[in-house]
Amino acid sequence: DVPTFKELGLNWVDGAYRGVAMPKSTPLALQEKMSDFIGKLNADPEAKKRLEDMGFVVVDIPVNKIPAFMKEKTPLAMEDAKNAGMIK
Repeated sequence: DVPTFKELGLNWVDGAYRGVAMPKSTPLALQEKMSDFIGKLNADPEAKKRLEDMGFVVVDIPVNKIPAFMKEKTPLAMEDAKNAGMIK
């Protein structure tokens, strides 16, 4: 019997983001090619349904939008970690 975040006094609802990591030295053209492939996969109705049937919410973030996404999410994640007592 594990308490929920809410039961612990944390008003926190979020998810886990998954992606493909590449070395920083990967040419931009290859990064974009992989991003486009994943975008097409995420847009495929059958693939999307299979992911949703497993409980995933499909969020497609193209490679050119990742820096802004990380800039937005990192401070929120740090604040959540502090509130949960995971970091000082």
